[in-house]
Order: sequence, then structure tokens, then C-alpha cells
Amino acid sequence: MPAVCILGGGYAGVRVARELAARLDRSWSITLIDRGDCHQLITRLPELVAAKIEPRDACLPFQRLFARRIHRVRAEVLAVDLAARQVDTSEGSFQPDILVIATGTAPDFLDIPGAQTHCLTVKSVRDAVHLRDTLADLRARRHVTRVVIVGAGYTGTEVTGELSAPEYRVPGARALGWIDVRIVAEDTRLLPQASPRVSAAAERILVARNVPLYLGLSVQRVDESGVWTESGTHFDTDLVVWAGQTRVAVDVHARTGYDIPAGKFGVDPYLRVEGHDSVFACGDASSAFDYAHARISASSAQLAIQEGDLVARNIDATVRRQALQEFRPRILGEAISLGGNDAVAEVGGMLLSGRAAAAAKRAALLRYLAGLSLPLVA
Repeated sequence: MPAVCILGGGYAGVRVARELAARLDRSWSITLIDRGDCHQLITRLPELVAAKIEPRDACLPFQRLFARRIHRVRAEVLAVDLAARQVDTSEGSFQPDILVIATGTAPDFLDIPGAQTHCLTVKSVRDAVHLRDTLADLRARRHVTRVVIVGAGYTGTEVTGELSAPEYRVPGARALGWIDVRIVAEDTRLLPQASPRVSAAAERILVARNVPLYLGLSVQRVDESGVWTESGTHFDTDLVVWAGQTRVAVDVHARTGYDIPAGKFGVDPYLRVEGHDSVFACGDASSAFDYAHARISASSAQLAIQEGDLVARNIDATVRRQALQEFRPRILGEAISLGGNDAVAEVGGMLLSGRAAAAAKRAALLRYLAGLSLPLVA
């Protein structure tokens, strides 16, 4: 029986699996391999860090998402041989006719001394829960908890927004201590992948909250005392959060036998891994090129879903020996939540802020859940 194997159950991988189940006839088997048992809503992790939602609100069990014909394997990917299309996992080996890599990314600490040892990350629900609990413990024992966020992208900015929001910072009934949070990033502006208007608006909100933004600074090392930059600046910290550089998940990258110089798989216009016509990559694992704007596409949930949709259509076209379609990303808008009622969004060329922007972000979540035929969240 011919087979398709999908690595990763994120936004892109889920889309590929569901679309293939609807498109391919039943002579094809479809297998999805993921280390967990649920689809994680990564865009909700900052809310989870701030204890605004529960872990279950950021997890969608795979059994609710997939038809029976999709075979799910809970396993760690140990090695990938692209030429042979062989995947070795903790639960055995697979050699499909068509392979889809949608593993997402893992933190890339850039060999910075101490970074991997002393930094917490926000790449999964487990990471977010650990960060949430660590912050609660520190706040219960300290009058002021000093936090440095390394990275000025979407995750770093939204986590900073949640931790600097008045309702989180002001001590409550349990007399939790104050949070002193700041961003240190090599990027020269906040949200470098966002539009300049969204970036500037988000920066104004954080500056109004007296959140220090140290942009254009490269981290040189991290130790028990805090963060050191290449300029010699030292930040005393109680907690460092790595929200900076990422690359294809290490357990996949380490033994692929394929050079990934930019941290992601290079793909052709049809989202096939360069040099491997039966291997596709999508979501954060790929460097999909936006030919309309002559740039690498940003990493975002909306584009991961679009890429997953295209990969499924191109696999179907491959099977039917039809022409493949090129990737043409459609930016429907973007919305950044910064805690409380503060948010920034750009929709249809209009810049929104406050409750309107927060509503735009929530609407995007509700549309996604509705597309999965799931109940809307509270």
C-alpha cells in the first residue's frame, strides 16, 4: 500500500493530514508521527505563561481532529534519511513513498555559553507551564523578580506583554511580588517580522509601561548572575527566557545528512525539499519563499496552515500526475496581544489597537477552531 508519512502535529502537519484524508483515495495510508498526543496551539502559550488559561485550553487531542484512516504514532523522531525517505523513531522505522517534514523548530542557543543551561523556553505547552510555575514560585519568595526575555519576535514580545500587564504585575491577594521584565535582542526593532506600523505600536505600549527594550544587543553568555552582552553590559536576573533564534527540531536535524545552513529546510516553489521531489517541508521547518515580495516567508500560524494546505494539494497532484501549484502566501492580517486589553492588529490595511485588536486576534482563533469543526472556546 502506498504511504504518506507526516512528521509533526503542529498547524502545518495537522492541515496536511486532514486535507490528505479528504483528497487521497483509501489505497493510500496516512501516518502522522508526533511526540505528544495533542495539537498544541502555540499562539496561546503567552496566555498560559501568565496563567490566564489552563493547559487544556492550548491542547487539542489528536483523536478529536483526525478521521480513523489517519494512523497516529506517538514517538520521538531519531533520524531522517532524506534520500531513502526513511524515518527512524523510538517506535520503529518508516519508509513512506512521500514524506512531509512539519516538525516545527527548537531553540537554537547559538553555542552561547550558559544559554542552554540557564534559559527557560516557550516552545511547547510543557515549557509554558514550567515557566508559569517558576514565575509563581519566584514571585512568592521575592519582592521583585527580575526577568530578561532574549528575543524581540512574536513570542518574546507577547510574553513580555503578558508579564508587564498591570493585572499581572500588581500584587494580588496572595501578595505576589512585582515583575521587572525587559527585552534584550539582537534585532534592531521590536517584532522584526511584523509590519513597521504594528512594530511601532507594540513598542509604544511596552515603553508606556516602562518596559526597557535593549535592541541591537547580542547576548554573549548567560550565567547564574544574569545575561552578558557583547558590549559588556550585564543584566542581573532571577530568570532568563530564551525567545530568540530557532532551527529545525534538533532530533530531526542532527542526522538528516542534509545541510540546513539557515536553520530550516530550503524548499522549491512547490514546497518540496530542494533535491528531493518526494519530500515536502512546511510550517516553521521550511524556508518558504514569498516570490510576490521577494523574501522568506515569516514564521506564523496562518502561513503554516496555508503551507500545509498547499503541500496536501501538491501531494494529491503528484499522485494524480497533475501540475503542482506554487506557494503564494496570503497575509490576511496580524494581531499581537500584549496582556489585558492591550493589543495591536493590522487587518485590511487598518491599524487597530486595544479591544478592537484583541477581538481581531480572538476572531482568528475562533475561525481556526471552527475550521477544525471544534467547539468555540470560552
